[in-house]
Amino acid sequence: MQFWEEIFLIGSSLLIVLFAIGAQFGKGGRAGRLIFLLSAIALGWFFFRFQSVWPARVYEYFLFPHDLNLALSAIPLLWLAFSLVFAREDYMASISRYRIGLTLAFLTALFFAVMSLKYHFFVLERHDDGGVHIFLSRLGQYFLLYLIVISAMTMINFESTYRAGLGIYRRKLQGAVLSQAFLLVITLISCSLVLLGGEINRQYIAVFSLMTALSFGLIMVYFLRYEPQQSGVFVRTQAAYSSIGIIVIGFYLVLAGAVGKIIQLIGGDVRLFVSVLAAMLVFFALLALLLSRSIKERIKTAVDRTFHSGQLDFEEDLASFSEDIATIFDPEELTEKILTLLRDRIGIGKLYLFYTDTNQNALVMISPRHDDTFEDFTIPVNGYFADWIYRHGEAIITEELKRRIAGENRHLRELEVIEKRDISIALPLIAKRRLVGLMFLGPKASSQPFQHQEIQFISSIGHQFALALFSARLSEELMAARQIESFHKFTAFVLHDLKNSVSMLSMLLQNYEANMENPEFQKSAMTTIHGAVNRMQRVIEKLQTGDKEERFSFCDCNLSKIILSLEKRLELADLDNVEYERSLDMDKPVNCDPDKFEEVVRNLVLNALEAMKNGGKLSLRTFEQDNRAVLEVSDTGEGMSPEFVSKKLFKPFSTTKKKGLGIGLFQSREWIEKMNGKIVVKSNPGQGTTFSLLLPLENKNG
Repeated sequence: MQFWEEIFLIGSSLLIVLFAIGAQFGKGGRAGRLIFLLSAIALGWFFFRFQSVWPARVYEYFLFPHDLNLALSAIPLLWLAFSLVFAREDYMASISRYRIGLTLAFLTALFFAVMSLKYHFFVLERHDDGGVHIFLSRLGQYFLLYLIVISAMTMINFESTYRAGLGIYRRKLQGAVLSQAFLLVITLISCSLVLLGGEINRQYIAVFSLMTALSFGLIMVYFLRYEPQQSGVFVRTQAAYSSIGIIVIGFYLVLAGAVGKIIQLIGGDVRLFVSVLAAMLVFFALLALLLSRSIKERIKTAVDRTFHSGQLDFEEDLASFSEDIATIFDPEELTEKILTLLRDRIGIGKLYLFYTDTNQNALVMISPRHDDTFEDFTIPVNGYFADWIYRHGEAIITEELKRRIAGENRHLRELEVIEKRDISIALPLIAKRRLVGLMFLGPKASSQPFQHQEIQFISSIGHQFALALFSARLSEELMAARQIESFHKFTAFVLHDLKNSVSMLSMLLQNYEANMENPEFQKSAMTTIHGAVNRMQRVIEKLQTGDKEERFSFCDCNLSKIILSLEKRLELADLDNVEYERSLDMDKPVNCDPDKFEEVVRNLVLNALEAMKNGGKLSLRTFEQDNRAVLEVSDTGEGMSPEFVSKKLFKPFSTTKKKGLGIGLFQSREWIEKMNGKIVVKSNPGQGTTFSLLLPLENKNG
């Protein structure tokens, strides 16, 4: 064996295994990646052992070792299984449909594995010329027939996968699937030549190992870049029956057998047969290129660019369109933008836009709004039509759309509706990997057919439009959610104000029976009722006007007087089970809103009383510290954890009270900060809480 053959075989075997290991770090497709790894181990072992067991010059006759025969027996079955699961979202359905074929393939592979323990596939013999030749045994001939059948089935599976991938998904599959198809074609040709000649050229195996490594590299890239279980590939049962591979392989094998038999009858050399067969393959390859729709489209695009470059240069239009819609969040304005662009550049005058409904179950027409062209017509998001056009992923002429779906023996209501309208192009709108809308476009004003580059341009702006429309819808939903949140927050503040008024009246009623004959109590009760009524009237005015913005009336206030006034209104000195203490050492005026400051203190006092359900001590203090006026409200109640104080205490709707709204402290801090002050909290569970309100003594408030 020559040095380059050894390098090819050893290097390829290592690369194959390394590529398969690398593929295990891909996303999804676990079954495919596992079978891919097993196939790589079998192929890598075969290529490595093939060079390592090559006989020395002293051997005249050498049988292939059993481990090589076992590896060969497993490779076709693993290859077939891999073709059924690779890049298919519904691979379990494929396995179910192929279960009989897989079972037969498995039993046949098991038969060859058992037989290879006693017999051998290949025999190596040294001839008089010094060269070593690889000859087929009888078992080897049967194995090659089995390999041809499995290779044909595998090629059909890969073809079905490729054909089922539409639009962008097909482009993702190109490298991996086409490289596998090329390997399978080489395998079929090689097996047919070996069966006719009875001998294998070892250099072919070295070259084949390198091609296998390259193919495995492309498959690894697919696994690492894409997610097979979100490949958009669903292989239908009809795909196998309409396979081009069946026709090509069958025609090739019949032709190869006929030509080989003719050459044998006329006494010709097998090498002549190989030359004829190679010429035929080249002819069919050229014919395939000429008939290829994608090749023709590329040639047509090149011609369009050459002879119609001024007419079809859309790159600047696309860039300008992307820039224009970047700041538009109105769906109707977006639709008008794309219609204007299509009308000016291509001559399209009609556009019908369908978008997902609020339940995400169907596509409904949203533009134009006053048009009965598609009256009461909706497209199910989970239906076959939406699924097909989503997997296609780009604009398609409706005639082509109908032809392709009709080829799958489908009769869809959507196609019937489109056929009755003057629709020329269907364009899927895809954002965030899901179908969010669908656009139907009318014909050109000139009635000319659409050029390939025009279709590409429509697909490109459709993608930009889909993202912009999706963002616009999200903005609308976010705005609506914020409005609802704002309404809930507003009503929560209103309820909080009412709750405080009710609490004051409730405390008044609790002391009414014991103090109703006391003139001072009667005077204080009237003041409390008057204050509660005034607050309720302000709440009603807020609800009537929808005024959510707080207004502040600043003036010089005495904090001690505010405390004394609140003390009388709440009857703090007469509370049951609560010891009340005050210390007022602050006489300097403070610039603040007296009503709102009193409301803050009232809220803190009521919270303190609620925290002392079983009684305790309430303390109110005012004093000066660091050129600031300080008012402290302390209780000996339940207290709060440091974590709650730091993370949740001042957040709206966060509360430790069963019937609390979580609004009071949030509102209190907002008001104190508007007065250029701040709130400081000290609390520990079981040790009570102290709130300190700090206001600057020199408050320059405009």
